[in-house]
Amino acid sequence: MAMFALSLAKMNTSVGVMSLPRGSWTCRATEGTLDLQDRRTFSARFGRECSSRFSAVFCFHWAMLPIACALGRLWRVPVVYDEHDDYELNSLEGGGNPVVRRLVQRAIRTVHRLLVPKADLVTCIDQTGHHLELQLLKLNSRVVPLANYPDSRWQCQSRPETGPVCFLYSGGVFAEKGVLSALEAFKLLDRPAPGKSRLDIFGQGDPELMRRLAAEPGVTVHGEVSGDVLRDFATEYRSVGLAMLANSTRYDRVGTNMTKLYEYLAMGMPVIVSDTGDTGEFVRRTGIGLAVTDVTDVPQILRSMQRLAEEDELYNSCSLAARNLMSQANMRWEHEWEKVAGSGILGWEQPGGR
Repeated sequence: MAMFALSLAKMNTSVGVMSLPRGSWTCRATEGTLDLQDRRTFSARFGRECSSRFSAVFCFHWAMLPIACALGRLWRVPVVYDEHDDYELNSLEGGGNPVVRRLVQRAIRTVHRLLVPKADLVTCIDQTGHHLELQLLKLNSRVVPLANYPDSRWQCQSRPETGPVCFLYSGGVFAEKGVLSALEAFKLLDRPAPGKSRLDIFGQGDPELMRRLAAEPGVTVHGEVSGDVLRDFATEYRSVGLAMLANSTRYDRVGTNMTKLYEYLAMGMPVIVSDTGDTGEFVRRTGIGLAVTDVTDVPQILRSMQRLAEEDELYNSCSLAARNLMSQANMRWEHEWEKVAGSGILGWEQPGGR
């Protein structure tokens, strides 16, 4: 949603955001880049002073789709639905009571069956195998898959050519995302001298895992920060990005389409990934880092950490490959946004709408 809002704001529009009524919320990911005009418990407004004319309704959660479709019909404007999380599959493979998960999955399927056909444009995550895209195409002929590429602000910046290596993780702090295994491997890493290497965690998640991380020497838990803070941090260290996922159907389908993975690469970081979906093959083919067979294989993660920390030639080669890959114009969010803006659905020949 943040990337959509940023792209819309660049088109000289006012962006109003309405959230589900489940408590107060903030805009950490966007406050540094979007002109925040107003923020309330369940809403916020960005960009220029809004007019009374609404140009489109964008929906980013299945539970809000009935409201989005109603507003689109009331205001006679296009409705764009972004199904970026594969809600049906995530509800089945997520945590919680299995009966509740099944009921939620059925509710999602019903909402999709009734209302996805009414959307003027549907966007979705560009999965390995295009499973979600094919599923949505059965309900709506106008489906546009989007990659999670970062925008041009993330392009590589200068950083030290020598010095300690920082193993960096950004995202949800959970064992299934490789954070626990990374911690266990880091604890075994040969660090004979102070400052030889460090592990930095950016994000929120499992409270117990967060406490374990914070108590370990050499590990710093930064919490959830804006992209500006993360990019500034990355210029100070020779960093290695960690992007490992557990073997499950939903993660296999996501494959390389992880936001964190492309953000790491855009900042010139070599990466350590798991063989989930097509991620391992992608990393080996492009020479941008190292892949481990399983997110729980601590010895293999340890060996990958050791190699990137000790072999300067390997580190520099992977870093250069990452920068070259992400310097391509089609590896940026601006390229993906053109698929939406150029679809003809929005019809904004003259900017200034809301």
